[in-house]
Amino acid sequence: MLRIVITIIVSGLVALAGAMNNEILFDQKNLVLNQKDGLTTVAMSGCVQAFEKGAPSVPIKAIHLVVPQGVKVTGVRIEEVKSENLSGEYEIYPVQEAMPLSDPEPTHFVSPDPKFYGSFDYPKKIMSIGNQGSVFGYNIVSLFVAPVQYNAVQKQLKFNSKIRFSLEFESAELKNQPPGYRSPEARHQIEAMLAKFVHNPEDLSQYAP
Repeated sequence: MLRIVITIIVSGLVALAGAMNNEILFDQKNLVLNQKDGLTTVAMSGCVQAFEKGAPSVPIKAIHLVVPQGVKVTGVRIEEVKSENLSGEYEIYPVQEAMPLSDPEPTHFVSPDPKFYGSFDYPKKIMSIGNQGSVFGYNIVSLFVAPVQYNAVQKQLKFNSKIRFSLEFESAELKNQPPGYRSPEARHQIEAMLAKFVHNPEDLSQYAP
């Protein structure tokens, strides 16, 4: 009986969370285009650069979401994208080899890799799943989001200003260490800290450990 009750509870959480939609907005004012070695560099505040060597060096945003306890994120589904092509033609600077801090000497130039520079938008996936783990007992998943995509054949940059998405879950034993008892004050402090970290702070209380 206890096993049945637990299964029903977890299944209910999965159904609820699976229906949970969210969205991320990007402001084109934060996009920075510059020139380097005759090519265009693309950067955006709050983002890192693409990390596949030889690929177009476009900005990537990492976001973190709190999800229900006892579930594993298995997929992300794009529900809606609002995008526009930037005017002009661009040849985007490729991702270079990482330069170790202990050896700041410049390395050889990495040319654009044809497998990334083709007649398709790069990154091909607007959103992909990163790591999932426990932070203070909260179930947190990371996503990588592409505010900008590049088509090398058309020399076109596409800016994604709004991306609405939903996550797909399945019940799982995550083997996270239980956080133990917390006073209401301690829980409030932790959630206030995580609210600055996760993209959906409004869900912290209902998905608390």
